[in-house]
Amino acid sequence: MPPTAPAPSRLAATAINLAAAANLIGGWPLRKWAGREPDCWRRTLGLGLRSEACKFGLTAFGLRVPSSDLAPRLAEFLRHEPEARWALRHGKHHVERIPWPQPELAVGEFSGDELQALTPRADAVLAAHRVTRLLPESARGAALLREAGPEAQRLLSAAFLSIEPCPANRFQPPDFCARRDLGLGFLNFVARPVNGGRSVDLWLNVHHTASDGAPMQEMLSRLEAAWGCEPVAYPGDDPRRPPHLAPCQVPRAGRALSLLVDFIDLAGLVQKRRDFNARSRAELGADAPLSSQLIWSLAQQPEFHGRKFSTAIDVPAGQGQPRAVDLIAIRPADFPTQIEFSRAYLELVRAARARRTISYKTMRTTAQLHPGLAFRALAANAARTREVFGSVGLSILKDAKVFTAPMADTGFADGFMALGGSNLPTAEGGTVAAFTVKGDAEQIRHYPAALRAALR
Repeated sequence: MPPTAPAPSRLAATAINLAAAANLIGGWPLRKWAGREPDCWRRTLGLGLRSEACKFGLTAFGLRVPSSDLAPRLAEFLRHEPEARWALRHGKHHVERIPWPQPELAVGEFSGDELQALTPRADAVLAAHRVTRLLPESARGAALLREAGPEAQRLLSAAFLSIEPCPANRFQPPDFCARRDLGLGFLNFVARPVNGGRSVDLWLNVHHTASDGAPMQEMLSRLEAAWGCEPVAYPGDDPRRPPHLAPCQVPRAGRALSLLVDFIDLAGLVQKRRDFNARSRAELGADAPLSSQLIWSLAQQPEFHGRKFSTAIDVPAGQGQPRAVDLIAIRPADFPTQIEFSRAYLELVRAARARRTISYKTMRTTAQLHPGLAFRALAANAARTREVFGSVGLSILKDAKVFTAPMADTGFADGFMALGGSNLPTAEGGTVAAFTVKGDAEQIRHYPAALRAALR
């Protein structure tokens, strides 16, 4: 629970007034940054995505590397990857990424959820991992460093790899709650040998504060191009097959979040978009993104009627800020026709890439506050957060295979959805996309049926 704070309305006004004053007179809290504006997207993530369930996941199936050679080859690959050169620093109210120029790889062996062995060997780190394995993610990194000692920071900041047998359903995600990393790194790999150990399926869990979906998928695509992949047949679209649904939070007593994974044929959505774009080009001078077609279609279903959707938009570097993500929020029910909705959606996308949305301005204001005050302001002003960022999230990575959704510690009461590429081949000759959601289990279990109904 957040610390005791002033009444929500008073606190929200205090936070905004402080930020406005700081902008006008250059005083505290901006003085803390020594003239450098903080990375507002990273600061927002560091304040609001600190639990195990907030991490997102990516995959590479059938990588052509023997499981016995995986660790040294993965370590060599990461040493040359700019996106791997980060580590985490955990504070009381937020977590931040710090440069880590020499990425390393640690390899762990588990029995259940207990780490039994670690390479390179470090008994203090092994003992610290066992003591802290059930702590909330927001407190665990600092606790690991205290338990293992400051001399262990380099190892604790390494990327982490463990290997487990491939289950009967190779597309069932690993339980990352039982295979926790070393706390200060942000990349947690689980490998599963397939094809008699001649190749591996690689699952990656990523702490969102350190990196985002698009650059991480670009890194995995480089890995796939360098090593090659065996042909993979994904599960066909079968409404009778129960989707994978399992808890994804540590501790289990925290916000009750589960991960759902299903495979759905999006050909109907692609066709709807193709038909609509003939009109969109004529009236709007541009194609409507697949995300806007998906949101409009879902909003017609009872499960999503009247909801405000938030879409993750990749934002290029600019205005003194690095590459980032913005979340554009829109309520389809506010628009009488799809063409009017699409016009507003396209304008929001353009505004996001120019860093001029209300969501970006909100993140910028929050980032300029002291982390303790920003943490309390976000917790106290939930209604404003819901209005700015919506109640259901969506992220699409067209080059991803199974892209497991991120989530936030608070907000997004209606869940956060993610879609990978829509052309994954099936054994029957068709194509599917991996559809994943994080949220309340009883709520999100109905979402695959709602998506299939929207496509019809």
